[in-house]
Amino acid sequence: MRTNWLDGRRFGVACAIALAVALVGTRDAAASWPGANGKIAFERTGDIWVIDAGGSDGVNLTASAATELTPSWSPRGGRIACASNVDGDFELFVMRADGSDPVCVTKSDSGDYEPNSSPNGRWLVFSSDRDGVSEIYRKKLVTGEVVRLTKNAVPDSTSGLRPAATLPIGATHGCCLEASTASS
Repeated sequence: MRTNWLDGRRFGVACAIALAVALVGTRDAAASWPGANGKIAFERTGDIWVIDAGGSDGVNLTASAATELTPSWSPRGGRIACASNVDGDFELFVMRADGSDPVCVTKSDSGDYEPNSSPNGRWLVFSSDRDGVSEIYRKKLVTGEVVRLTKNAVPDSTSGLRPAATLPIGATHGCCLEASTASS
């Protein structure tokens, strides 16, 4: 059976993401496909916002002087990961879906960006320039183990990852927000 792209939920989600980007205006934005809770997370003028899949009920989760970028939902929709420069350089933070309880999950002398959770929620895949050029890393949130996955002379980015896709590192690997704290 052939699926029409314009049918049902896909169309609604695409419209909501388009609306989120339109709300930002001409400024670059990052939007994350809906988590299990059906909400879309996006960046607007350096803050993380969420809207429902219909494009309404927008809420600013991180209203602050710091800049927060590239939000990404956890597999169950209970948490959002993002990059923030609240401590100086960009590090990765995980917060509850309502913006409460932010926790810094990386610490390096360089920038960490573009977090993406694995389908099983145990790993976080992200971009970092900690070795001089942007490379892809994965971090096991329970143990803190960080592994560099790429090594190139040109920058690599995780911005194209989607919740259903992950780097080819096997079914038992990937990225985890839910396991990083006791409850969602």
